[in-house]
Amino acid sequence: MATFALPSLCLKSAPAVSRRARVVTAGVVSETVFRQPDPRFEGIVAGEYQGWSELSNQVVRRREVPACEIPFIINFGSTFGFVDPARPDMGTRRLSTFVAGFYDS
Repeated sequence: MATFALPSLCLKSAPAVSRRARVVTAGVVSETVFRQPDPRFEGIVAGEYQGWSELSNQVVRRREVPACEIPFIINFGSTFGFVDPARPDMGTRRLSTFVAGFYDS
């Protein structure tokens, strides 16, 4: 197994290119910015970086489908309220920055 090491830092020669998506529906405004990770992270980071913000005047309910990935959420804003339908006895958990795991449902 290869040893894990972060790539060394260096100055970027060209600005990074990003894409934006904005959705406004039923009192919820969501904006996501996507960008490819630095090539030095190849083999460490899969997929794109996603910056996300959401404004709402109501509770927003989301359902996540199972995925073979481990999301790392870095939160700079208010905490999220999470409810696990498989464990209603746990109630709502308040989370900020967190790592999600693998789920089969």
